[in-house]
Amino acid sequence: GGAFNSAFATCGDWYDYVSLRDGRFGIIVGDVSGKGMGPAMVATEARAIVRSLLIHTSDIGEILTSCNRLLLNDLSE
Repeated sequence: GGAFNSAFATCGDWYDYVSLRDGRFGIIVGDVSGKGMGPAMVATEARAIVRSLLIHTSDIGEILTSCNRLLLNDLSE
């Protein structure tokens, strides 16, 4: 796994290692320190979406496009 350590109390930067289907590893970085709770929540949701999509594909372009669409649909509500 990776690490999820807050900078001070909440809303800190984080990173996570993920296993790709082709045997490689990827790194997910959440750069949200100092940006508030809202962006921290979106970054955490994006991490969960990416991890879910990795079950089906290792194509980073497909993963990021799908993640973007899902976040846009969720945040536009």
